[in-house]
Amino acid sequence: MFALDHPLPGILLKTRDGQHTLLQDHLGERPTVVLAMRYYGCLPCQHYLLALHERRDQFAGRGVDVVVVGVAAGFQADHLASTYGIEFPLLLDPDQNLYRALDIPRLRTVDFLRWRTWTTYLPLFWRRYVTRTVDGPKQGRIVGDPAQLPGIAFIENGVVRWIHRGLALGDYPPVDELLTRLDEVLPAA
Repeated sequence: MFALDHPLPGILLKTRDGQHTLLQDHLGERPTVVLAMRYYGCLPCQHYLLALHERRDQFAGRGVDVVVVGVAAGFQADHLASTYGIEFPLLLDPDQNLYRALDIPRLRTVDFLRWRTWTTYLPLFWRRYVTRTVDGPKQGRIVGDPAQLPGIAFIENGVVRWIHRGLALGDYPPVDELLTRLDEVLPAA
């Protein structure tokens, strides 16, 4: 299991156009929130990414960058960037190097039964597809590893300071909680 406050190993990823890159090349000098999405077409993942993007000034005001990694689907990442103006780097991890390095679990059959799965995914699905009351992202084609769960990590100077490992589909902490955790973990940011 990955221990906090230890240096993160080099993580090989890809850019949306398929070029190899290291996560560390996108971290820069400032503390960084790394959002590890399931894939860029995942409905709750897209909503969470948009919620982070809407509050990007609050991250920037704390001196914190945001980098997003998805298992697959460069074409879906391109669509999100162009449709919603996402300014965060959107990277791909088809080999799941980041997920393994951070011990972010994969979905098991029992995880479909978790209350968190149903309370996150079904309301989005209901509003988007049944009542058609939500404009915005649509469930995209499942690509990559559909069993990969999401996670979020705070990285400072190459060291993981805090991590949330999702236990169900769409298991992300509310953005307010994420900002509170960020203030606790990185008080000098």
